[in-house]
Amino acid sequence: MTPRDNVADQDGSIGDGLRAAARGLLPLLQENAGYGDGQRRTSDRTIDALTELGMFRLFTPRRFGGFEVTPRTFIEISEILGTADASAAWVVGAAATCGWLLAHGSAELQEEVFGAAPDVRAAGGGAGGGTAVRDGDDYRVSGKWAWASGAPHAAWATVVTTAPESPTDAGGPFFCAMPAADVEFVDTWHMAGMRGTGSGTWVASDVAVPTHRMIPASVFVGPPDDGLEPLYRLPVMLVGALTFMGPILGCGRAALDYTIAAAHSKGVTHTVYRRQADSTGMQIRLGEAELAWQTARLLAYSVADEVFDLAAAGDAPDAVSFGRFLANLSRAAQLAVEATATAVDVHGSGGLADRSPLQRHLRDVNTAARHPVFNATIAAEVYGKALLGSNDQVFGGL
Repeated sequence: MTPRDNVADQDGSIGDGLRAAARGLLPLLQENAGYGDGQRRTSDRTIDALTELGMFRLFTPRRFGGFEVTPRTFIEISEILGTADASAAWVVGAAATCGWLLAHGSAELQEEVFGAAPDVRAAGGGAGGGTAVRDGDDYRVSGKWAWASGAPHAAWATVVTTAPESPTDAGGPFFCAMPAADVEFVDTWHMAGMRGTGSGTWVASDVAVPTHRMIPASVFVGPPDDGLEPLYRLPVMLVGALTFMGPILGCGRAALDYTIAAAHSKGVTHTVYRRQADSTGMQIRLGEAELAWQTARLLAYSVADEVFDLAAAGDAPDAVSFGRFLANLSRAAQLAVEATATAVDVHGSGGLADRSPLQRHLRDVNTAARHPVFNATIAAEVYGKALLGSNDQVFGGL
């Protein structure tokens, strides 16, 4: 029995219900995916439905009414959502990552965030930066942080700041939590894919932030705290990769399903084949695409299980394991992109028509898989350095 089995009963029934709820949302998500694509933000109807069914409390601690699901269950749920609307699934992942960070905050911050509403909609800015200047016992925070997925509907902004060293500060960096009402949202998200994520920019101008809303980044460095539940002992860099994996897998699954279904009636113009399904060449290409997607899914889920097993056992990945996890997740993203592209290619130019969902799946998966956590070149470098025993630093900070 693995450590993961110890939480199977608790996670199992919750996961079954959440997966069923996610499947029940698919018609609404499909109906509103076009809105998100055109308006560059997830629709209010979609956000309300996701909230009502608990999709924004997946990583909220159980003591606050959250579900605290395992990484595997999270990927399963977001993969389902991603088959209909990758942007909506991504927003769920971004909120979960921010919720995971907030669960490491002070007791006062956790009560302030989770106690008020376990359905936490928080958005973080992964690019840019800010400073936190001491103001008595508290801070004044200023800065700009781009790519804050889900910001148009967020209640909290979670960003990274640095603080000048003083007798009471280690200097930083810090994760800083600010009510969304205290910062400005600037619409800077003009992208080819994942348009519905609304990943604009947070701007803070001399915002007063109590000390209890500052989380030292040092909390996430070194051995995990034995007092935390297994979910919150995961390596911080892998949390984002795991929570964003589902939408990428969902795009591939949706594209393959669409092309396979259409192949039984769609012809191949100027050939002897009345149906794509009759062509040996098409059969081979779809078989290869399906294998690529299946491999992507196996890689992603194996990492989710193994990293959680380590956390549940009170251990952390060594350098080689961490490099392998990162490399496997980036490879999974690449394979999902390949599977999606093949599905679109097999279907033909009609898949690139505005009316076809295939063109959105293709744009979304290519955008999502280029998030820095899936940078395959860097991941391979990290893994290779670890295999060779190199201590060279690759990551420069948060």
